[in-house]
Amino acid sequence: MELFEVYDGKASVQAVRDFFMDDPYHPRNYWRIKRRYEAMFGLGGHSGDVTGVRGSRGNHTEDKLIDGNVYERALIAIGRGLLGCTHQSQAILNARYFSPEDEREKVWHLSSRLGLTGGGRYQRADYQACYEFADAMDVIVPRYQ
Repeated sequence: MELFEVYDGKASVQAVRDFFMDDPYHPRNYWRIKRRYEAMFGLGGHSGDVTGVRGSRGNHTEDKLIDGNVYERALIAIGRGLLGCTHQSQAILNARYFSPEDEREKVWHLSSRLGLTGGGRYQRADYQACYEFADAMDVIVPRYQ
């Protein structure tokens, strides 16, 4: 039995990049989870009750929290995965993947800020960041189901 399993690094990195792509048809991606979580907790407590007795149709807030719990657990797991990365990888992931596409920091600016100039150093650092995130999520996902 090995201490660490052998992974396909390129496939892991591509899976992380796909996960953060804003693709509405992708069944599991960060932006879809985030949208659904925000939609779930943005819903009001309209009861539709015609009896006039408050609370006679059940606890809508409780139902909303139970339904949204899967999205909340997913976002917590993603946050823990980010914390499992080095500071440089966290900076890259936050600037390039966790920000909405129109607010993302430009690669040249991020490279300069992190001191990753010349010779493809940013590409290697981005690859490393995605790989670290995938590696951390490998042990976090089973815990948060």
